[in-house]
Amino acid sequence: MVVTAGANSFGPYEVDDECLNRIDALERINDSDAYRRDVIDVVSTECRKPDIKEALGYLMPPEYVTDRRSNFLTTYRLDDAKKYKPKK
Repeated sequence: MVVTAGANSFGPYEVDDECLNRIDALERINDSDAYRRDVIDVVSTECRKPDIKEALGYLMPPEYVTDRRSNFLTTYRLDDAKKYKPKK
């Protein structure tokens, strides 16, 4: 897997199968109430023409979200990331 992103991000990343399996185990993707790995589109807003890349993301199915501090998002932008408040 290779993820390439804009100049203000931390990409590109390469993850081999062993590492991906370890991340899957950390995110408990085989448990019924855990995150699911899925392909998502990542759009760079730094280009005049949107540059769309595919990336792997870990997403929680809405029916398992119990600590909801915002509405469900159909997009996730830098302004959304700035609103994130970690649990205390």
